[in-house]
Amino acid sequence: MGFLGQAIGKFRHAWAVGAILMLTIIIITLVPTVGIFWASPFVASLARYGKIVWLESRQPRLGELFSMPLSHYMRVGVVWAGIFAIASAILLLYINSKIHGFPHLKPFAFPGYVMPLGAVALIAAGSYFFLYSYPFLIIDQDKEIVPAITRSIKLSLTYPWHALALTLLAMILNTTGLLLCGVGTLITTPLTFIVSAGVYVKTFYAAKMRA
Repeated sequence: MGFLGQAIGKFRHAWAVGAILMLTIIIITLVPTVGIFWASPFVASLARYGKIVWLESRQPRLGELFSMPLSHYMRVGVVWAGIFAIASAILLLYINSKIHGFPHLKPFAFPGYVMPLGAVALIAAGSYFFLYSYPFLIIDQDKEIVPAITRSIKLSLTYPWHALALTLLAMILNTTGLLLCGVGTLITTPLTFIVSAGVYVKTFYAAKMRA
């Protein structure tokens, strides 16, 4: 994928701020119970980071990533928090079924962690496929939540191969980052958002020219 090579070249000059931003998000995420929801709005900061690095080939200042209108963080955060909540609910349901037992779930039982991890992976992949451009539409076009979601889905369906390749790349990069004791995500997640910004710029403006 040509976007990855370009993104790596740009990332070499901007990795430090990306790593600091990702570390901040991870620390917030570790707050018990509510951390994941507090961290969700900062997906907007990752999107802005990716867009600046992709378009301007420079290292953003941290202040630039935290100085957007509050509504941008909230719109991005609501959707991402919803995705996290669904994935968390599946894992909690599975854990509770193991501890307390839910007989009515037995017909759907799979060995070990196949069912919950498979479901979470499917949610993550599906969400990224259809919504990778969602945070960029918020910060770039100032769209409201529903128009941004519908526009993002339309972009993915108009350019499905771009969305599919990006989703597979994001899954591979960030799974690798997680396997490196989670520390690898300090690099892989910011890099993923740079690539995502490149795909968004190409597909969004190509779609506008076709309209």
